[in-house]
Amino acid sequence: MSGVSHFSTYLPYGARMRLVLVEEDAGIARFVAKGLREQAYAVDVASTGDEALYQAAINLKLRK
Repeated sequence: MSGVSHFSTYLPYGARMRLVLVEEDAGIARFVAKGLREQAYAVDVASTGDEALYQAAINLKLRK
């Protein structure tokens, strides 16, 4: 899933909470993210740990 980011800073459609999903296989990431979104979670997808840490840091910074 190199170079793909689904990061956003708000919780859409009454989502329960925002999660960062880290998975390098694009197909698995799409499948898991879809299931989580169907259960009312906002999901940011990252393909590396560094990308996930960046997304989490930006999201926390923007919420303050």
